[in-house]
Amino acid sequence: MNKKLGFIGGIVVIVLVLFFMSFKTIASGEVGIRTRFGKVTNDKMNEGINFKIPFVEKIVIMNIRVQKAELDASSASKDLQDVNESVAINYRVDSKSATELYKNVGINYKSTVLEPAIKESIKAITSEYTAEELITKRTEVSNKCLETLQNKVEKYGLVIEDFNITNFNFSTEFNKAIE
Repeated sequence: MNKKLGFIGGIVVIVLVLFFMSFKTIASGEVGIRTRFGKVTNDKMNEGINFKIPFVEKIVIMNIRVQKAELDASSASKDLQDVNESVAINYRVDSKSATELYKNVGINYKSTVLEPAIKESIKAITSEYTAEELITKRTEVSNKCLETLQNKVEKYGLVIEDFNITNFNFSTEFNKAIE
């Protein structure tokens, strides 16, 4: 009788463990990407409680909230002055494109796609302006950088919310010549 009771108790425990492993909670501001044996399925999971098959399916969480990327870049102005920029970009993952982003790039999209695109956009736009214009037309430069960057990353499902140039630094020779 004790063996039978122990066997039934073990089965109940296994069933309960499997039951609780069958659910995944997705928090607000996130989307879940379902993978089955490592292959991405095309159905994304929205916030709330979602069902998954234990041991077969895995849920990868993607943050779709606005995030911030800060980095320093160096480039040259139209008049061939060395320029070091500090920028802060607010971006987010488009929830409709999160599955494709994960499938094509993975979760390291910031370092793989976004940061190189930011640097390239800065170099492309700063080369159109002289050092003086970079300072006097800062808003225009920032808006062009935002537009250029958005065009580069939209195919991946990234949305650029804001592009802020926080600092311009020029070479010491240039700064001395201004003084």
